[in-house]
Amino acid sequence: MKAVIPLQLTDRLITLFGFAKKARMTVSGLEAVKRAIMKEKLAIVLVQTTVGKNTLKKIQQLTRRNDIPIFGVSGDSPVEVQLWGGYKIYGVRKGELANAIMEQVKQENQWQ
Repeated sequence: MKAVIPLQLTDRLITLFGFAKKARMTVSGLEAVKRAIMKEKLAIVLVQTTVGKNTLKKIQQLTRRNDIPIFGVSGDSPVEVQLWGGYKIYGVRKGELANAIMEQVKQENQWQ
């Protein structure tokens, strides 16, 4: 299984995810994320820490096969709840916004 990397959503990361969502560069929900992974369109997958074990296992298998980083977030704050839109799985499509998000995560030393 591919390990879920814990991620603390800082204000900058929330802003970048918000931009990605507004630009329609995101997918939400298990089935939409699975389809996007299969079509090799995702760069990043986020899962809430409250996601079910079987769901997490399915997503981990897909991200491992397609070499996509998977981050675990709490999703507790009101801003994060609004960002998630009621879903527990969230993906960011490949592109400049995904690159900017990954660069920000690396700058914050949350991932190698």
